[in-house]
Amino acid sequence: MNIRHWGIIALAFVLALCLAAAPALAKQQSPVVRAVKNVGPAVVNISTTGIVKRSFATGDPLMDRFFQDMFRPMVRRQTTLGSGVIIDGKRGLIITNHHVVDEASEIKVQLADRRVFTAKPVGADPHSDLALLRIDTSDNLPQVEIAQGEPLMIGETVIAIATPSVCNTPSPRAWSAPWAAGCPSARMSG
Repeated sequence: MNIRHWGIIALAFVLALCLAAAPALAKQQSPVVRAVKNVGPAVVNISTTGIVKRSFATGDPLMDRFFQDMFRPMVRRQTTLGSGVIIDGKRGLIITNHHVVDEASEIKVQLADRRVFTAKPVGADPHSDLALLRIDTSDNLPQVEIAQGEPLMIGETVIAIATPSVCNTPSPRAWSAPWAAGCPSARMSG
């Protein structure tokens, strides 16, 4: 036999090993891995741009009034990155953090399949740091199912799924966060 035949035999052997390992890998999937697979397509990357005007402030109303005549407000372009999740695929509704879209003049949403849409704010609650966005599309988008089950218990493990904005990718990542269980104010945005 020549080298070509040995190469084909080696390739067939490796392929057979991979196919034999596939069922074992399916059994290895933890609940977190299954959750990310199920929810991942509904996780979106959000990027915003806006103009922010900040005035000089000392925290003292008298000093602020004195200095406001000396210093013009600073105006700068601001960009933010974050994550959201589609909660209604038919109507294009996305929930995200309020601080991600606050003061935004333009909001872009990138889906897991890399399609990009312009979003409009529908509502916001700054106190709970939540915002609702809408994208216009005739497509039926993937969505998460909102759980109606038991309330979380202190010490219970929860996961946060987000798109890592540093990587500029819409691929979802998950963090297991036992420290966030029972703490409604704990949040993680991409």
